[in-house]
Amino acid sequence: MVALRRFLLLAALAFWQGGFTFYATIVVPMGEQVLGSSIDQGFVTQRVANYLNLAGAVVLPLLFWDVAAMKTKSRLRAASWLAMAVSLGLLAGMHVYLDQFLEAESKNVLDHDRFYFAHEVYLTVCAVQWASGLVFLFTSLRVWRAEDQSMAASKLVEE
Repeated sequence: MVALRRFLLLAALAFWQGGFTFYATIVVPMGEQVLGSSIDQGFVTQRVANYLNLAGAVVLPLLFWDVAAMKTKSRLRAASWLAMAVSLGLLAGMHVYLDQFLEAESKNVLDHDRFYFAHEVYLTVCAVQWASGLVFLFTSLRVWRAEDQSMAASKLVEE
């Protein structure tokens, strides 16, 4: 069960955070090149963000399952999970706020100044979420290793 839980955690985290990383570093710049403007790319991102947020909503309970199941506790790991959860909530709310400035049919941004300021905040929250995911991954590996070593030592004592 431990191996299955860890596998699911890694696969889910890779899908969510890896998907975000790929989208942000490859798809967005390529989209701007092909579509010719960051505004047009923004309308693609508007739709993709819904799926990224949905993935986060599915993944976070799996990550929490592992945090709760571990005998070895890590405050940093718990804090990074909490940061991902809070940032996901912020991103979902900010997405709704940003949507009011975008007119999809005409591909117009209705209030450029307010939209771009809010979008910069949105990108900052995305960066916090992404960094928290990396911290969570790193601390997971450390906690798993410590727990595996503790279990191995316990078995040696029993023998």
